[in-house]
Amino acid sequence: MSIKTPRLIRDRCGVFYFRLIVPLALREFVGKTEFRRSLRTKDSAIARQRALALSVAVEARMNDDIANFPHLLKADAKQRIREKIVIDLPNGIIQADTPEEAAQLPAILAGMATARQAEVAAGTIRPVVHRLR
Repeated sequence: MSIKTPRLIRDRCGVFYFRLIVPLALREFVGKTEFRRSLRTKDSAIARQRALALSVAVEARMNDDIANFPHLLKADAKQRIREKIVIDLPNGIIQADTPEEAAQLPAILAGMATARQAEVAAGTIRPVVHRLR
């Protein structure tokens, strides 16, 4: 049984791409309907690993302050976008605007941990080791 990898597409030449569809609510501000990035492979197993790593990175970045991406937005977009969930693991900050969003945090963090483990297992990143002083 095959599990479908989200945001993974293949062009007519067989090269895999990571595809991020811009939500309808943000298309007016961003000025695009999608972003694409070549995964630089025709091997489906490698493409799935790379797409998963990129997907995790995108999800983590989407939860960051939108001000980190001013180059993606039109000039007046920042003032009309509300932050929902902020996750800043290095600084130990996890914030949510509503109780419903706070209820989603454990699932989000579990997904981030699973994806991190997959990246370490794939060898795309090194594990972080914390040493007590």
